[in-house]
Amino acid sequence: MDHLNNLPNSSSYTFGPQPQPQTLQINNSEADGPRSNYRLRSLDDCVPRLMLVLIMLFLILSFVCAIAWLVIDPQDPSFGLHSLSISNITLSDSRFAAYYEMEFDVNNTNDKANLAIDQVNVAVLYGKAIVSEKDLEEIMIFVPKMSQRKMKVVLDMESVRPVGDVFKDLSDDWSKKIVNFNVEMPVRSTYQVGAWPSKKRFFKVRCRELVVEFLSSKGTGKVMNARKSCSLQHS
Repeated sequence: MDHLNNLPNSSSYTFGPQPQPQTLQINNSEADGPRSNYRLRSLDDCVPRLMLVLIMLFLILSFVCAIAWLVIDPQDPSFGLHSLSISNITLSDSRFAAYYEMEFDVNNTNDKANLAIDQVNVAVLYGKAIVSEKDLEEIMIFVPKMSQRKMKVVLDMESVRPVGDVFKDLSDDWSKKIVNFNVEMPVRSTYQVGAWPSKKRFFKVRCRELVVEFLSSKGTGKVMNARKSCSLQHS
């Protein structure tokens, strides 16, 4: 037993549970916090910049298109009344009704731009009084560059009651078998050049002093001065 007592103290052993080494634990959510905040701030900064870039692109494109249309300088179309016939005239009880058939020549003199005509509204006037009117939403005339197309318009019978002395004056002219009418036609013109955004204009076509002679007792007459040029008034 003496040789056991002579063992050095440094070689003594301890029995029982041993202490475990401590491990440093890091919370991932806390570690990613600054990085997540940075990403949110970066996203918030990108959205206004993207909107600014899109607005600038839109303004630049609009400016380029405006300059291009100034260079192209599309000319207004020309309109002419090719024919006008009126039939089934009825004058009774201070009311007037008739059936109208008109044909217009639409001429596109542009050598670079095609032309489309739509949103047509036609009114027949006696003096300044409207005796027939109709919206022609179904009409759409395409006129290629440097060409001409015809546009036919039909106004069904619609009874109107002219005010003032209009009915009396109209009856007097009808008894003479010669009646002077006017035609007004607001339209929209759309100019098209390749893939460029189109350019639109609104104007009113005016055909004045249309002398209609009635050769039949049935109330059928045709315009005497056919192929009359019409004027344009910009809206």
